[in-house]
Amino acid sequence: MIKRIRSTKIVACDVDKTLIFLPGEYPPNTPKKLLITIKNKKGLKVKALPHYRHIEMLKNFAVRGHTVVVWSAGSEEWAFYICKILKLTNVVDYTMDKFDWYFDDLLPQQFMKGRIYLDPFDSSKDTSDHILKK
Repeated sequence: MIKRIRSTKIVACDVDKTLIFLPGEYPPNTPKKLLITIKNKKGLKVKALPHYRHIEMLKNFAVRGHTVVVWSAGSEEWAFYICKILKLTNVVDYTMDKFDWYFDDLLPQQFMKGRIYLDPFDSSKDTSDHILKK
């Protein structure tokens, strides 16, 4: 059965290194008050660093009426788990595995507004194909 997403405004966000950073992905001197405890993909409790700027941006997209999709190459279960841990269940509309391929007559640059990545450690390295350009 086909499940329909009937929205003209959709934003998608990855999990690993986009919504959270696992040990070894964030600086060792990160203040402990910024870290949360999660179970990693192997079920071990670890300290993770939420990407607070991306989380706020997702919330802002949701408030403006966008359909919010969180995906992960790690699995839909991982995406759903992280959304629950980050208390985003009232913000995120769908969780899914990241897709591997797409079929389209257009390149992504021709139909997507672009990629956004806010560097969590140095905002001068923020990148955006559309929204953040001045």
